Amino acid sequence: MNRLDLRVVILAQLGDTEEAVWSTAEVNENIQEAYDDFTTRTKCLWVRGPISEVMSQALYALPTRFAQIERVERDYWRLHPTDGRRQTAENGAFESGAGRPSTYMLDGDGTTNLRMIPIPSAASSDTFYVEYYARGTVLDSDTVDLETPDRYGKYLVYYAKSRCLERDGDGQDIGLAQFWMGRYDVGVELTQIRRD
Repeated sequence: MNRLDLRVVILAQLGDTEEAVWSTAEVNENIQEAYDDFTTRTKCLWVRGPISEVMSQALYALPTRFAQIERVERDYWRLHPTDGRRQTAENGAFESGAGRPSTYMLDGDGTTNLRMIPIPSAASSDTFYVEYYARGTVLDSDTVDLETPDRYGKYLVYYAKSRCLERDGDGQDIGLAQFWMGRYDVGVELTQIRRD
């Protein structure tokens, strides 16, 4: 299933196959928003990816699709999460200490950076891995396939139809928009139950 498949279904169900009310760009934007929201809320896309470790470097950029961290490993040892407040209270020099990393934190350096504590003093012989829940890819073309199973496409349709119906102007129907968003929310809850 791809963006074109979803757009055709959405416009047909809205009764606007000629795009007199909703434009291709508007529907595409709603599909992308639906895809991002769905993959973030359901955590249905799990990724395990390597990050190249550099000696004496504490900060590592997380992938652009990163939504929520699940686990960090270095040399097959799990690093434990911490936060800046705890690190400052326990060890005010955590930003300059060197050694074998045992913890990591995500706060204090922006939401897209991971800090290893202490700073690696020697390059790891194995690989440094980050396991995380990801947002879906950017659907920048009609032929890019969704990474989610096709059975979840109906929930993306519900969300996008809701967004189309709630905007001011021709075609606005707040009651129907709320109905479709309610159906979407139920779909998200069912997907979360299936995942857990």
